[in-house]
Amino acid sequence: MKNKRVSHKSILSLLVKNYVVVTVFVLFFCTSLIGYFRKHALHEYDYPRVSYLEAHEDLLRAGEYDKINDKRLLGSGGFFEILDEDCNIIYTTKKKVPFTQKELNYLDYVGEKVRLVMAEGTTKDGKLTQVITKSYFIDDEISHSDYMVLDNEYNIMCSAWENHPTRLTRREYNIVSEQLLKGMDMRQYRFKNSEDKFYTMVTFVEDQVNGKRKDAYEMLVMGIVCGILAYFILIAVSIRWTYHNVMKPLNLLDKAIKTFEEGDVPSLPATRRREYMEIFESFSKMVDKLTKSEETRKRLEEERSQLFANLTHDLKTPITVIVGYSKAICDGLIPDNEMQMYFESIYQKAAHLSDLITAFAEYSKLEHPEFVLDTKPMDLCEVFRVYLAKLYGQLEIEGFKLVAEIPEKSLYCMLDEFHFTRVLENIVGNSIKYNSSGTTIFVKLEEKEEHIEMYLGDDGCGIPENIKENVFHAFSVGSAARNGAEGVGLGLAVARKIVESHNGTITLVEQPQGGWKTLYHMEFPKTRRKP
Repeated sequence: MKNKRVSHKSILSLLVKNYVVVTVFVLFFCTSLIGYFRKHALHEYDYPRVSYLEAHEDLLRAGEYDKINDKRLLGSGGFFEILDEDCNIIYTTKKKVPFTQKELNYLDYVGEKVRLVMAEGTTKDGKLTQVITKSYFIDDEISHSDYMVLDNEYNIMCSAWENHPTRLTRREYNIVSEQLLKGMDMRQYRFKNSEDKFYTMVTFVEDQVNGKRKDAYEMLVMGIVCGILAYFILIAVSIRWTYHNVMKPLNLLDKAIKTFEEGDVPSLPATRRREYMEIFESFSKMVDKLTKSEETRKRLEEERSQLFANLTHDLKTPITVIVGYSKAICDGLIPDNEMQMYFESIYQKAAHLSDLITAFAEYSKLEHPEFVLDTKPMDLCEVFRVYLAKLYGQLEIEGFKLVAEIPEKSLYCMLDEFHFTRVLENIVGNSIKYNSSGTTIFVKLEEKEEHIEMYLGDDGCGIPENIKENVFHAFSVGSAARNGAEGVGLGLAVARKIVESHNGTITLVEQPQGGWKTLYHMEFPKTRRKP
């Protein structure tokens, strides 16, 4: 199965990508803001304001014209007048500007339901003309349009208007071209009064007031453009600043890793960033663990080297005796009366060699990474009773005494019975091997809150001070100081491995009380009884 190809990207590219995404959202927001401003905010500058008129239709119908706020309707400087059905001015907020019914036809309508537009054109023979278009709107869409073409004398050359005249007066032309009152935009608004007669409101709005709408829109666009430029500058500065703050701790971490690779113990400075602080702490913990692991590895390597050196020495000694004695017997150098002694010596050395190989094989099995105990919940008290019952006959024959303090209640823990029994055999076996007849062997079990304590010892000759520190190391033998018995020095090392595999601990009590000379203390975690 092929590995997926991983694309390696820098933090800088990640930052740029994220900021580009943010920028797209910002631009989308700005576009939406412009649209909203054009549709709603800029509506504040549209005069005359249709919504205001529609909201105060009742005032127009009641003839309460003085209650209409001309500034809200027309902006600053605007005014309006009311014409009756005969085009007589019946009310005005500033001055009177008379209109005939015919002249009203050339005014735009408030709300742009009808819109007049004038544009210049030329005939085929190059004469200047004016085209007046009258467009009718339904739901902001042009329904249809009428047109009128004028020459430079205001004569109507052609027209699609109904009942159109043959020419326009100067005043009518000025109304269409919005030149009747300089700087004023004029429109009409038709409404019914209380007697259902059609009256006309003529509004006058200063061009500069409507010009504010364009100015506001231009200011909005300019502000957004400047804002976008400032945003991109800010983004560039932010990327640079963020990249620097991200890479500085990473560079320190990279330097620390390279220092560690070279064999030195690195140190990382304190940082105010919580995330980097956690990473630095994790790295420091990892360095500590690796340092301790390396120290453990070196120690185990030294122990292994020492183990093989001791094993080589212990194997060489009996083999040398066996080879030498066998050669002497074969060469006829041994008198007949000494022959039995030599055979016994060869047998003892061969037996010792067999015990040494067996112990080393067991120790090697425990050291193997794949070694697993077959544990199950067992009553530790019952295990001790069974073992001591089998041991009692041997102790009586060899003249040893036994003191056992075992609770009547059951104390359960996870045990591999076969290997745990091996621990008892090795410790009690040392007491029998290295002590003389009459020695008392001591066994005690005691329940604690979360574990079970065990004591195994004797009141014999004790362990020499010079080997107490290494008593659980392989090939640590104190035979010279005890009674000349010969051992392989692996019993306690095997016992420690088995106990630790049970998640327990075993130690040699430094100064045992109660008259005991040698005392081992063990702890095993308690467990529930097997259901």
